[in-house]
Amino acid sequence: MAFSGDPGKSLITSTATDTYSGRLAIDSIHWAEAVAAGDAVVVKDSLGTIIFQAKASAANVDVLKNFQDGLFVDGLNVATLGSGTLIFAMR
Repeated sequence: MAFSGDPGKSLITSTATDTYSGRLAIDSIHWAEAVAAGDAVVVKDSLGTIIFQAKASAANVDVLKNFQDGLFVDGLNVATLGSGTLIFAMR
C-alpha cells in the first residue's frame, strides 16, 4: 500500500518500505496503535537521514513528534514499521 492522503495536508501509511518523492513541510509525525511492546518505527528522508524513530514501550501506544518550526524534507522512506499507522501532518 502506498501513502494515502493529500501531500498538502497529511500523508498516511501502515506499510513499511513506503516511499514518497517530493518536498514536504512536516508539522508532526504521529505513530498510532503500535501493537506490541518492542515494535519499532524508523522514517528517513531521501538522503537516508533518520527524521523519526521510536520503539513502543507497551502495547497500543501512540507516539507524537511535533516540529514547532516545521521539518522540511525531500522525500520520505518508511524504513521500519513494526505495526500501527504513521500519520504525517503538513504545514
